Order: sequence, then structure tokens, then C-alpha cells
Amino acid sequence: MMRVIKLLCFASVLVLLTPLVLYPQSQSVHIGFVLDGPWERNEGILSLFQSEIQSLLERDYRLDFNPDNIVISDWKRKNIKAEIEKMLSDSKIDIVVTLGAVGSDIVTHMNNLSKPVIAPFVANVEIQGVPYDEGISGVRNLTYIPIGYNFAGVLDIYRDVVPFERIAFIWPRLIIENIPALLIKHKHSFEDVDIEVIQLAVGETAEEALAAIPDDVDAVHVGVMIGMPEDELDKFIQGLIDRNIPGFAYMGRTDVERGLLAGLGEGIDIQRVARRTALNIQRILMGEEASRIPVTLNRRNLLYINVSTARQLDISPGWEVMTEAILLQETREKVAREMNLPKVTRQALDANLDLASMYHEVEAGEKEVALARANLLPRIDLSATGLMIDDDRAEASFGAQAERTISASASATQLIFSEQAWANLGIQGHLHKSRQAELRRLRLDIIQQASTAYLRLLTAKTLENIRQDNVSLTRSNLQLARTRQAIGLSGPGEVYRWESQLATSRQQAVDANAERNVAEIAVNRIINRPAEESFSTEETDIDDFIQEHISSLLSEYVGNKASFKIFRKFMVEEAFANSPELNALDEAIAAQKRRLKSTTNAFWAPQLALKGEITKKFSEEGAGTSGLTIPIQGFEMPQQDDLNWSIALNLSYPLFAGGQKFHKRAQASEELKKLQAQRKALADKIEQRVLSALHRAGASWAGIGFSRDAAKAAHQNLELVTDAYSRGVVSVIDLLDAQNAALVADLTAANAKYEFLIDIIDVQRASGKFYYLTGTDLEADFLQRLKAYYDEYAKLNQSGN
Repeated sequence: MMRVIKLLCFASVLVLLTPLVLYPQSQSVHIGFVLDGPWERNEGILSLFQSEIQSLLERDYRLDFNPDNIVISDWKRKNIKAEIEKMLSDSKIDIVVTLGAVGSDIVTHMNNLSKPVIAPFVANVEIQGVPYDEGISGVRNLTYIPIGYNFAGVLDIYRDVVPFERIAFIWPRLIIENIPALLIKHKHSFEDVDIEVIQLAVGETAEEALAAIPDDVDAVHVGVMIGMPEDELDKFIQGLIDRNIPGFAYMGRTDVERGLLAGLGEGIDIQRVARRTALNIQRILMGEEASRIPVTLNRRNLLYINVSTARQLDISPGWEVMTEAILLQETREKVAREMNLPKVTRQALDANLDLASMYHEVEAGEKEVALARANLLPRIDLSATGLMIDDDRAEASFGAQAERTISASASATQLIFSEQAWANLGIQGHLHKSRQAELRRLRLDIIQQASTAYLRLLTAKTLENIRQDNVSLTRSNLQLARTRQAIGLSGPGEVYRWESQLATSRQQAVDANAERNVAEIAVNRIINRPAEESFSTEETDIDDFIQEHISSLLSEYVGNKASFKIFRKFMVEEAFANSPELNALDEAIAAQKRRLKSTTNAFWAPQLALKGEITKKFSEEGAGTSGLTIPIQGFEMPQQDDLNWSIALNLSYPLFAGGQKFHKRAQASEELKKLQAQRKALADKIEQRVLSALHRAGASWAGIGFSRDAAKAAHQNLELVTDAYSRGVVSVIDLLDAQNAALVADLTAANAKYEFLIDIIDVQRASGKFYYLTGTDLEADFLQRLKAYYDEYAKLNQSGN
């Protein structure tokens, strides 16, 4: 019994201790930072590294950033080394981080490191002779992060931007004095390049740096100007522009935005380096040996070009360069037009030539109604006649016709009853309403075309950016392949494979640019602007549009299969009520019914008209003015005066016309049946169009989220495969597959949002009204009817009907 109690007690103790073994209490971690020397950016860099470390590790560890463990040295190598050794010997510090190029160079050449050291600013592994063993340092307690790139490999890229034969590499003197190998060994990188390279170490002022550049230099590559104040760096960059010297930025986008002509990538992506440092600290604290941590950091070589600087230097890079580069400071002075989705639709309705033509057609059709009505109104005619005949004929008329006569007449005619005229008035009225419905149809078509064209343009612009990014990624992988070849991990075949892939990617980028231009031309045509007139687009309004108008609608009414079915029924009814195509056919059917009625009435209905006329002779001259008078006893001949009038009532009825009445009635009957069949077929088509558009929109709505998840996963996989490729673990085919998968995922994700909106546009066009583009009142009315429809449907279900 006692033995059982002891076993139970032992088991209880194990249960209590197990959480402590598996999940140790957070331990204190003391991190020391060594900075090379005073610099304006020190505070920001230190704060960023501490923030990244804190956000990653604070849940599991108590981090100590004691100010005493932060040392800013004096830019002297021996003193920096002394500060590092002091931290290595300090038992209160667990990990040392060297936040500077000099300190990173020092620790990578030290032996017997007593504690883990991270060197996140190694400029060039090969030139500095930094230990490298198949993707790791191989030195106990040492890991580092390389931040540089192959300078010789990027010169061809820069020469695509602007040709040059002699280039000066500008180094900060503070770095070169402490790492002389960068200047001495760096020149060997250009032995196989047909460009003359000059290397210069400059001080902290723009004046000194500019004075050091020879007059016959064609271009300048500007390094990380440590020690040069920000205002002096700006003066230096402006000085290069003033001397008409194109400058290339080691810092990539950062210094391109300041005014240098071009640069690759984000330069030294400090945030990414800081995040990698935090991850390395985490791996060390979890028990991994620092020497086994991968030391690769792949640099995305996106090409950035400062368009404003290029304009000042009168440089116009080639077509291929401009299609794959990211353009900065692109001040588009001549582009006064800014377009968004509502603007495009409004301008299309105001200026589209097809719509303008249709407006005139409707106006002309309205006159057909007026002409039909005119047949039922009184008709008044006035005429005047001046007549001259030969004198012998006038003499022979015995006064009946003078040689010269001037007379005038007036007549009035009123159609009292005419079945054909009244029928024509009714028919033309219906036909005019049909033309008005056709005008509404064309307006809807123009809105759909303009909206779709604009969304296709946004799609093309997004795909162009993705293709450009893919070119830059391919360039990065090409440089990675060259690095693998240089260190013996692969042969020249991989380099050739990436060079082939780069050519293909560049062609795809050019094609994407052409598609974007074609899409812009399509938008300009629809809004009746010059075909190649430039305009800017507002892409941010699309996400706002989806969020504001569509997301809540879909989540509330299309959230499940049953609700979606009700919504489809509602939209079909909306389409039947709003469809201008159905309305046009309805009016055509009404006109044909009136025509059929008229052909039937023609069998019995006569035409009745009243006409009056008055004529007066104003003058008779010449021969024949005196008539012959024959006296008769007891009777005086009446004399005709100069004024004559008449009035007549006419009744006509066509009794037989070769059977036309029967044939016209039969023809009208068949025409009516044809139109009625067309209406039934059109209603079926409209229902199909509405339902199809809704199903496509539902699928594309779900596709937005799925495609985003796929793109995120593809990029995560690409990052892992790229890292493995850099360490020689996977082949070039694996990386190509991963890159292509990420590219396809990006293209799909980019398409998804715009395809969904195009589907929504199709839904609205099928329903006969654009609720989300023509005003908030119409949208509110639509939502109110929708809610009432759902409420009524719920009541019917509750009542069991």
C-alpha cells in the first residue's frame, strides 16, 4: 500500500512539473548592440531592430534593452573591435548584434566567439572574405546577413537605362578606412566588364564628393553615404544633376526618390534585415547553433527610375526599360484628366457618338408622330396665278378668258373620319415609345461598355505591374544563379536558363504594356476623347466601391443557398419590369395590334372629308375683256362677277382592290404573332442572362478571397524555395515552378476583383438598371424593394403558401 502511495505522489509531482519542462517560464534575454559611430540614422535603425525583436519574442522572453548595452563607437576599427570584445566578455549579455558594416566585418573575422553574435550588415561576402560554407557561416556562434549585390551584374541593367563607358563608384571614407578590402578587392569584380570603373572614397560634404568626380565620368554609382548628413546628400545629388551626370543608387528606391536617376530594389531593406535578425535571435534562443543558421537574404532587384531626374538630364530610356521599371516622381503635367468609375460612365453618356446618333434618331422619330397627327388637322392652301395667253385666243373666247389675268384662291380641307389616319397616329405613337426604349437600351449598353472598359484598363495596369515585378524577380534569381555558379553550387546551365527566362519575362512585360495602352484607347473611344490622350486612374475607389455598395448586400441577401435563390427571383422580376428591350417589343406589339385592327376596320370604314374653296380675279386686261352680248326680249343675261366659291363633302369607300384588304389583314396578323413569339424568346433570354450573371458574380465574389489566399501561399512557398535554392538544396526547376506558380496566383488574384465587378456590371445591365452608378436615391429605392420582397417571401413561407 505504501508503495502505491509513493507511486501516486511521484506521478503527481511529474504532472505538476511537466508544464515547466515543456513550457519553461519566460527567461530574461540581454542583447548588446554595437554601432560603428555617430550617424543621423542610428536612432531610427536601432529603434527598428528593437521593435522587430520585441514584437517577435516578447510573448516568450523578457527582453532587456539596457542603454548600458548599447554602444556607439567612434568610426575607428580598433575601438569598435574593443567594444565588441568587451561585450563578448560581459557575462550579463547573452547575444551581441553589430549594427554597422565595420562591426559586422570585424566579427566575421574573429575566432573563438564566446557567445552568439549576429552581423546584419555584411557588404560583400566574397570581397570581404567572410566565412561561407554552403549557405551558413560554419563558424561557432556566428551568423550574419549579406546586404550587398554583385556590382558587375547590375552594370548591364544600368547601361540599359542610359549608355556609359566610364563610371565612378562613390564610397564613404568612413567605411573604406575601416574596410579597405572593399576598395582594393572590389576592382577585381569588373575585370571582365568592358567598362572603365573608378573607385572614390569621399568625405562628409557634397562639395568634396563632387570635386572628387573627374570631368570625363559618364555616370556615378552612389553607395551608402554613411557620415554624410541628409542635407549634404541632397546637395550632392542635385550637384550630379547640375553636372548632367546620371547617378545610380546602391540604396535603391530610397535614394532614387531623393533624385538619383535609377536604382535596384529597396536598397538595404532595413526592416527586412531587422526582421531576419529577430528570427535569428529566436532560433538561437530555441537552441539552434548560430553557425548553422542560413546566411542568405535574397534581394528583390526591382528597377526604379526617377522620371523627373531623367527629364532634367534629357534621358529617355528604351521601351523595354520603361515597361519593366517602376517610375518615381512621375509628374504628369500634361495629364489633367483623372478618371474613376462614375466619371467614365457620366462622360460616356454625355459624349458617346453612338448615343448622340441615337438621340437624333429618337428626335427624328418624334416628328413621325407629328406628321401622323398633321393628317387629322385642317389643311389650308393659298395660291395666286398670273396668266397670259395669245390675243387671238382671248378674242375668240368672247370674254370668257382675258389676255392677261391675275387671280388668287384659298382652300381648306378637313378630314372628318379616316380609319387609316387615326390608326397611323396610334401606330407612330407606339413606335416612338419603342424608339425611346431603344435609347434607354443603348444608354444601358454604353454604361456597361464604359464601366467594363475602365475595369479592363485597371486590370491591364495591374497585370502590367505584376509582369514588371516578375521581370525584377527573374533578374534577382539570375543574379542568385550567378552567385551559385561562382561558389561552385551550380554550372553555367542554370545561368543560361535564367537568362532565357528573363527574356521571356521581359517580352511578357512589353505585351502587358501594349494591352494597357489598348485598354486606354478603348476607354477614350467610348467617352469620345482623342485615342491616345493621357489620363490617370483612381484605383483606390474600386475597393471603396465594393465595400460601400456590394459587400453588405452580398453578405445579407446572398449569404446562403436559400437566400441566394430568393435574390435571383427578385432580380429576374426586376429585369422584366425594367428591361428596355421588353418595353420596346411591347410598344412594337401594341403598334402591330393597332395595325391589325386598322386592316380589319378597312372592310367597313369609309373616309369622309370636307373641302371649301374661294377664288377671286383681281385683274383682267387685253383682248377678251369685253364679252359678246346677245339681247333676248324679256330676259336679261346674268353677269358673272370676279369672286367664286365652293364647298364639298366627300365620302369614299374602296369597294374592291384586288383582295388587298384580306392580304394586309393576314400579313398584319402574322407580323403580330412573330413579335409575340420574339417577346417570349426575349423574356427567356433575359431570365437566362440575369441568372447566369448572378451565378458568375457569386462565384467571382468567392474567388476574390480564394485567389488572395492562393497568392499568399504561393509567395510563402516561393520564399522557402528561393531560400532553399540559394543553399543548393533544390534545383532551378523547383524555383522556376515556384516562381511561375506565384506569378499565376498573382495574375489570378489581380483579375478576381475586377472580374467580380465586371460580373456585377453584367448583373445590373441584365436587370435593366444600374443602381450603383446612377445615384444614391435609385440605390436606396432598390434596397427598399429588395427588403420588402424578402419580407413578403418570409410571410408567404410562414403562412404555408
